[in-house]
Amino acid sequence: MADNLQSQNAIADAYYEYLGTIVSAICITLIIYDYVLTLDRERRYIWPRGLCGPSVLYYSLRYMPISYAIVLPYFLSPPEKSIEAYRSSIPSDDED
Repeated sequence: MADNLQSQNAIADAYYEYLGTIVSAICITLIIYDYVLTLDRERRYIWPRGLCGPSVLYYSLRYMPISYAIVLPYFLSPPEKSIEAYRSSIPSDDED
């Protein structure tokens, strides 16, 4: 009974890990899509102004989310040992 509960927990943890990866990929895709759509206006209105207070604020608000969306999942993902622990905790059919 305890092995069954442990394997169910391991499967649930792996599922939520996978789901988090998918959600992160969707967020990154949407942010990049938005950037591609508005890049022409950014080039026309922001780039010619040079580096001033409003442009620094604009760049920080525009490009920090994409850097967080790309870097943060890397640091939050479990190490490979955790993935192996998931696999080893699931009982195989051979153990019966």
